[in-house]
Parts: sequence; structure tokens; C-alpha cells
Amino acid sequence: MTREWYQGRDRQARIRDAMTQNGYDVLLAVTPENAHYLAGHGNYIATHWRIPGVFSVAVAIDGQHAIVTGDFGVDPTSVLPYIHVPFTSWTESIDIRQSTSGPVAERIVAARPERVVRPAQFDLDEIWDRVSRAVRTVTPTPAVIGIDLLEIDPFSVEQLLERLPGVMLEDATNVFDDLRAIKDPDEIEHLRIACELTELGIEGAIRRLEMGMTEAAVNSAYQISVHEQVMVSERFADFRQAEGMATIGIGADQPHLVEPGQTIKFDMQIDIAGYHSDVGRTVAIEPTPEQNEVYDALAIALEKTVLAIRPGVSFAQLHEIGSTAMHEQGFTNYSRGHLGHSVGLTQHFEEAPFIAPDEHRLVAPSMVLSVELPYYIYGVGAFQLERMIEVTAGGSLPMDRMPFILAIDLNTR
Repeated sequence: MTREWYQGRDRQARIRDAMTQNGYDVLLAVTPENAHYLAGHGNYIATHWRIPGVFSVAVAIDGQHAIVTGDFGVDPTSVLPYIHVPFTSWTESIDIRQSTSGPVAERIVAARPERVVRPAQFDLDEIWDRVSRAVRTVTPTPAVIGIDLLEIDPFSVEQLLERLPGVMLEDATNVFDDLRAIKDPDEIEHLRIACELTELGIEGAIRRLEMGMTEAAVNSAYQISVHEQVMVSERFADFRQAEGMATIGIGADQPHLVEPGQTIKFDMQIDIAGYHSDVGRTVAIEPTPEQNEVYDALAIALEKTVLAIRPGVSFAQLHEIGSTAMHEQGFTNYSRGHLGHSVGLTQHFEEAPFIAPDEHRLVAPSMVLSVELPYYIYGVGAFQLERMIEVTAGGSLPMDRMPFILAIDLNTR
């Protein structure tokens, strides 16, 4: 039976729907992105260290949630809308805001006279103790826990089972994927800003192109252009990092330098508050007739696919529309596994659902999709045409605004 999207006016309502439908007493996320989704905010350390449990969130059917993090990073004077279950981290921090006179060393010691035994980095035994405590805090006697099992290692599963005897752990990886597919307004805004900054980075990189530049130089131009924008605009205050890869040509026999007749492919992402954009453009100086022919076909197919996006159309239908458009233009063997995907919070950059032949579920409002038609042709070039689309109740809206133009002139940019 085909899974349907979970229902509700916001993510909390959809989480309750998912838990009810799947019979979970607790929904537990122990990987950074799924924990971010449940908590409504991310954890930088967990995202980069990628150790299961370091940032975990347990949610009960009534919406109560407990968050497991290190003892550093949460202001001790904050009034939190959740239960904080801290573990001991290697980071030393002291709050002396209540003591304003006297030598600083004395005030620090007075705030916490005892020394703390800290791990060199993480104490996994303590972390899993805290995760199990978080579970029992929100639901004292859970029978079934939905957890992102496919994303974690057997050791972590074993640690959790030891601490929660008699509890059934059910894999909820697909549940998290389906929940994240429908976005709340704040998530859509993060993605809109990420898309905007990605385009500014690509545009800036194109303006910086010079004959003879290497791929490394082109990628550096993108990074510089992104960071220049972040430095001058508060709009990008939640920027975390610029990602992606620009490539020149394709094949070991190519110079991989900015030269006439070489495709320059940008497939770039930006992380804004944990949300990843995905935008692609391809340009060339004095493109060859073959490059123009391929590019024009991809542009037509992309446009037909985008125009078809609306609630009620299946992802499989969109794949068929884009693929057929290529076939009708003579590229009868064009056979991409997918023509796009959801974007949002994911450790895999490409987030489910995919615009793929086996995804028969329907596009729904409040999804954000990256629609892409790449093509890699040795002897011609590498192409990426990709844009971000917000699905609305009445249809869809492009988030990106850059025109799709292959030929550029270095003298008129």
C-alpha cells in the first residue's frame, strides 16, 4: 500500500499524526537532522561530529519533548520550552553573571568550587544513559519507540536496547523522511534564503571567470562571492556554509580550465540554519553547436517538468514528463534515475521524495523541490540545469530567478 503524507497544520500536528498511525509511544531521533526537525533547531557539534545520540530528541504523543545535548551551548538562565537532559562534554564553561565584583579567578571558582571530571570528547555510556532518560521522561513506560534505525550503527542500537529492556524499537527512517517532505513556513523561508544566496554565489563566480582558471579557482570564486554577500547582509545571518562543486568539461582528456568550448557546470548548495538549497546552472564561452543543442533540449525538458508541478500530480508523472521531453528531442536514451528531489534537512543532500519512476505518491502543498536535468557527455561536456520550486495550494512558484543561458561573454559581464 502506498504511504500517504502525514496531515496537520504544522509539524507538531503531523508528528502526532505519524505517531498515531504507526503506533509509537515515543518518536526518537538520534541523528542530527531528524533531531533538528523534532526540536525546531539544530546542533552544530552533532551535525559535524555525526555521532549518534550526541543530539537526540524524544517526543511523546502529547507533544512533550526532551532534548539530549552536551552541558555546553544552552544558556543556564534560559527558559526552555522543552526538557533539557544534558551530558558532560569536554568543554569547560562557567556562569559568573551573578557575581560582578572581585578578581575574575575568584568569581569563577566561587561559581563552581569543585572540578569536573570531563571526557576527552564524548562519554558514549553517559550519552546513551541520557537518551534513555529522555525517553522515560516524556513517556515513563513506552512499549514501542519509532527511531531512525537505518541511520545508526549496531553498537548504538545495542546501547539503547540495554537501557530500555522490553521496549520495541521500530525503524522510523521513512517516517522522518515523509514528515520532512512537508515544510512549515519557517522552513520554506530558510530554503528561500538559501536559494537566493546560492544564486548570488553562482552569479559572482561567473563574474569572476577568467581565461585559464582552474576548477579549484572557480570553486573558490563561488565561495568568495557567497561570503561577500554574508558579510554585508543581515538577511544571511543564519548562514552556516557554502557547499557544492563547479566542474569544467568532463573526461580525462579535457583541460579542466576555463577556455572557449568548455562547459562550466555549477551544482551548488548553501546551508542556512541547517536547510540546504540545491541550484544548478551551466555556462560556456563560445559554446560549440553540440553543446547548444544539448543545452537547449535540457532547458525545454526542465521547463515542461516545472510547469507540470502542482498538487495532485505524482512524482512518477513528473519523471515521465521530463524524460519524454528529452526523448522527443532526439535523445531517446536519456535515462536519469531521478529528475529532482525534496530539499530541506538531510545528511544526504538529496532528500526524499524523489522525482523518480517508482514514486507514485502525489506532490503536495508546502513541499520544496529541486528539479534537475543533468547530462554528462564525454566529448561534449557536463550539464546541470536545476531550479528550486515551492509547491503551493494552487500550483507552484520558482524560488530561483537566474535565467538559463549557456553562452557568456567575458567582456560584457
